[in-house]
Amino acid sequence: MIVIRPLNKRGKNDALRMGKLLQKEKLIPDGILSSTAMRASATAESVVKACGYKGEVTLKRSLYAAGPEKYLQLLRGIPNGYMRVLVVGHNPSVEELVELLTSEIHLLPTCSLAHLNLQIGSNEIHNLRIFSFISFFIGVVDLFLV
Repeated sequence: MIVIRPLNKRGKNDALRMGKLLQKEKLIPDGILSSTAMRASATAESVVKACGYKGEVTLKRSLYAAGPEKYLQLLRGIPNGYMRVLVVGHNPSVEELVELLTSEIHLLPTCSLAHLNLQIGSNEIHNLRIFSFISFFIGVVDLFLV
């Protein structure tokens, strides 16, 4: 069951701050993948406005209450030319995804940003077939903000 909770004032301000930060750090994504949950999609919308992203936001209902394997499965469907993808999702799955990809544990409070610098190419992530068994180090978190 999807719980409908709107983004509060602090959440809106945080999302705008994250969008401005993405622009400042030259981290504007090539694609955005977001849960359809009200707060996640509103966060993605605010980030888009603040960072100057010009593409479409791909909304996926399946991210709500999904495990990290589902996130990886959806990331595998991102076009090969994309070098940077922003994922707007839910915990604990996003924290688990970061740990799965980096072997690092990070607590990600509401509207935080972890920039993963993966040491693999987009073709390699597309070639990964059994995501639930990925437990090796393939990246590092090189920017973490709350």
